[in-house]
This record gives sequence, structure tokens and C-alpha cells, in this order.
Amino acid sequence: MRTVAIPTTGSKGMEDMLFGHFGKAPTFTLVNLETGGLTIIDNTSDHMGGEGSPPELIRSVGADTVATGHLGAKAAERCGELGITVLCGASGTVRDVLEQLRSGMLSAPSPATMCKHQH
Repeated sequence: MRTVAIPTTGSKGMEDMLFGHFGKAPTFTLVNLETGGLTIIDNTSDHMGGEGSPPELIRSVGADTVATGHLGAKAAERCGELGITVLCGASGTVRDVLEQLRSGMLSAPSPATMCKHQH
């Protein structure tokens, strides 16, 4: 795990809030866990009128891990196909999510962390 992508509400960096719907997040906050570097990218995926899936977007910018509250089965499957590790159960700010990640509080997708609505 080197670079984690966190679906976020905007561009407030470490104080930004986790966005509740992975694919519809306005932004993704990327954190390089080795250097501490932080980058914020707009969600330009097909979910937002652009091209490519959200997992393809975050993979294209070098993320190898997603930390989120929950996500749909298709997104989890596509992440797996692209070699992206998915960790669920996150909440709060980017800072909170990173602490949850470091302390081992996040886990692989399960029926409890999958979205229940149609995608």
C-alpha cells in the first residue's frame, strides 16, 4: 500500500469529509503513505459525465488502495481487476480515515459494507 484514494466532498485536504457514495464523490483525496504527500483530483469519471469508471480514474493517477465507507459490488469488482485494494468502514475526515487505516480498523468489502441500491 503506497497511495490511498479517499472519496471526498471537496478540496479541504486533511480536514475534508469522506463522501458517502464512492462513485459520485466530487473529489478524491490521494495520500502517499510513504511521503505524506496529498493531492486532490476532481472526479471526472463516467459517474460525473466524463469517461471511465471511478476505479479507472484513481488507478490512472497511481492509487493502489481505496479507503471508503462502503461501495457497490461492481466498483469493488473493478477495483480488484485493476489491482486496487479496497478497505471499507471509514468515516469522518481524511485525517480520521488515515488514522483508521493505520490502526487496522478498515476491512475488505463484505455484504455489510456493500451499497444496497442499484448501480
